Amino acid sequence: MRTMLLTIAGVILLAGGGITYATQVNEKTTPVEETNTSEHERQNKDNVKDQNEYQEFKTIDEIVDTTELNKEIVEDNKNKRITLLTDEHNQVQFKSIYVKSKNRLKIIEVDGGVIFNQVLDKKDVNQEDKTEDIYQDGIERDEEEISEVHSLEEYTTLANHVDIANFDTQIVEDNPYKRVMVLNEKDGNTTFKSIYLKHKNFIKVIDLHDGLVYKGTVQ
Repeated sequence: MRTMLLTIAGVILLAGGGITYATQVNEKTTPVEETNTSEHERQNKDNVKDQNEYQEFKTIDEIVDTTELNKEIVEDNKNKRITLLTDEHNQVQFKSIYVKSKNRLKIIEVDGGVIFNQVLDKKDVNQEDKTEDIYQDGIERDEEEISEVHSLEEYTTLANHVDIANFDTQIVEDNPYKRVMVLNEKDGNTTFKSIYLKHKNFIKVIDLHDGLVYKGTVQ
């Protein structure tokens, strides 16, 4: 009988210790989970705050309806910041390129080309960095943009068939396979389009009113 009583007492003691241990474990782990959740929420808030501080984002929100789009910064260095705007299916709808030294923002619609290309606030731009040129049509172009177009492989061929100086040239697509440019008149109407296939060194120049102007290898 005495042996049985001691056994029952031992069981009760072990059970009580197990309950105490479980209680201590729960008390220790629960705050950790709450802390992790709070930390995650804080980081998300900080990310949103940081994005709102980017100078070009206000303009992007004014030009593009971003209520159902996500902003993803894919490149950010001392020279420029590139942001992709994706939809709920993670498909890119817009791309923005912000040149920091020039305070210039370019917004490109994937299916529609360049929809915005301006200096955000001219008074904030260092005048020593802002070298401009005026073509015959009176359109002011940033030196960086002029150099970019002039250095393209297809530029000479395009200039041989189109009086390129009379148009505002814009690159609307540029990937490892091809580059597409449009030539706009000063009223904004697109007159010419060029399609350059990089791996074939092949270019097509199209007059949007009269049809094909040139088709062949880059000269």
